[in-house]
Amino acid sequence: MAPLLSLVLKTDTIEEIQDPESIPNSLPSIALKISKTVLIGRLVSIRSYSPSFIQPLLKKLWGVSGTFKVIQKGFNLFFFVFQHESELLRVINHVPWTIANAHVVVKQWPPHLTWEQVDMSKSCIWVQAHGLPLNQLNEENARLIGDAFSGMLDFEIKGGDALNTNGILYVKIAFPVDKPLITSFNNIFSEEEKTWVKFKYEQLCEVCWFCGRMGHSITRCWLKKEDDVLPVYEIPEMGYGPWLHATIPEKRMYVLEPLKELTQPSHGARLNPNQSQTRPRLSKQAPQPKQRWVPVNQSNRGRLKDWSILNHKVQEVIQ
Repeated sequence: MAPLLSLVLKTDTIEEIQDPESIPNSLPSIALKISKTVLIGRLVSIRSYSPSFIQPLLKKLWGVSGTFKVIQKGFNLFFFVFQHESELLRVINHVPWTIANAHVVVKQWPPHLTWEQVDMSKSCIWVQAHGLPLNQLNEENARLIGDAFSGMLDFEIKGGDALNTNGILYVKIAFPVDKPLITSFNNIFSEEEKTWVKFKYEQLCEVCWFCGRMGHSITRCWLKKEDDVLPVYEIPEMGYGPWLHATIPEKRMYVLEPLKELTQPSHGARLNPNQSQTRPRLSKQAPQPKQRWVPVNQSNRGRLKDWSILNHKVQEVIQ
C-alpha cells in the first residue's frame, strides 16, 4: 500500500509535458488501483476544514477499519485514501454524507481523468415533496421533480412506513451545490384549483435564509446588503427558512459499522499478544446523528421595499 500512497502524494510534483501525445498509457494496473482506493471529496462551506480535523470524523462515520488518509488538494478539496476497496464502495453507495455542519461531496476518480476534471459542483440529497394527493405519488412525478433539479437518482413512496399514510414523495436528486435550493412549486389541477407543494430536505446542513445557498449563514452572505431584510410571503414555505429541514426516515439515520471480514482475524492468524483477546461487539443499531438547525435572525424579518428575492419554482405541471 505504501507505493500507492507515495504515487498519490507525488502527483503535485509532475512537471507539465509539452506534447500530450507522448504520454503513454502505462501502468494501467496502478491507475486502476488508485481509482479503486481514492475518493475525491469536497466540503461545501466557506469555513476552512483541515485534514487533521475531518480524518477522525470521517473514519468513525464511515466505519473504516483499515488505513485511511485525508490529503488536502485545495480549499475544502481532499483525497480520501482507503486501504480496502470494499470500504470505499460502501461510502459511495450510502451517499449523501454530512460532517461538522457541512455537506460532503464524494466522487470516484476515473482513471482517464485528472482529479481537477472531476465535477465536484453536483451532489445528491433526498428531498421530500409534501402536499401531493395520493394519485400523484408515483415514479413519473418523481422523475418530473428530479428534472427540476439535475435529475432523479432514486425515489420512494412509503418512506420506510408499512403503509404510505403520510402522503410524502421521497426523491433522491442530483443537485448543484452552489445554486439556491428550490423551496416549492405550484401544483395546478385546473384554472380554479391549485395547491402549493413544499420541498423539505433530509440531512440539510448550513443554509443561508437570504440567498438559499448551502455552506454559509445569513450573517455571512455576500449577496445581502446591510439594510436588506428577509421577505415575507403569503405562504412562508415559498421562501427560505427552518421549514426546509425534513424529518429523516429511521432507515436512513445511520453511521457505517466496520466490516466484519476486515475486523476479525482470518483463519490461522495470530492476535497481537498485547491485544485484548475479547473483541468489541458491533452495535446492532447505529447511533443516529443529530440534526443541526440554524436559527433565524428574527431582527431581519420584515417587508421588502425595493428588493425581491429570487424564489425558484418548478415550472412543470405534475399531471
